[in-house]
Amino acid sequence: MDSTALVDRLRAELGSSAVVTDVDVMASYSRDMMPLAPCGSPLAVVMPADTEGVQ
Repeated sequence: MDSTALVDRLRAELGSSAVVTDVDVMASYSRDMMPLAPCGSPLAVVMPADTEGVQ
């Protein structure tokens, strides 16, 4: 599955408001609190509305 298909499937399953692909918004999700850990660029940030969205 390519990246576009994956994002489309996530949107279909969880709703478009639960899948963020805006580069400026995703920048804050690109690393954790460990300042020396390497970071990357996320494909998308997924914020399901409930626990069913992660199971």
